[in-house]
Amino acid sequence: MRGKKLFNELLQPGMAEPVRKGRNDTLQEDRNKCLVARYYYYGHFKGKSYEDILLLLVRELFLSIARINKIVQENAEVVARLKQNNVSLYMLGIKWPHLCWRK
Repeated sequence: MRGKKLFNELLQPGMAEPVRKGRNDTLQEDRNKCLVARYYYYGHFKGKSYEDILLLLVRELFLSIARINKIVQENAEVVARLKQNNVSLYMLGIKWPHLCWRK
């Protein structure tokens, strides 16, 4: 790789750790929690159909319908908890302020 020697010389011995290939589990969990919250939002507050929600989430999160469907199914208990606790738009906005949570 071009520039590798220079890069390696900048690092002190023992500082370079091997890079783990693949996805970051923590980031995936956070994304899935956000996805489930958006699913709840579109279904509970917006009254959208399941198919419409999937299409909206595809556009928002750049995931396939199959992947979104799998994540929602794997986190069905989280959706149930959101519904049971009657989570408000305000609470969703506090957790994910970068997203629009209007009624």
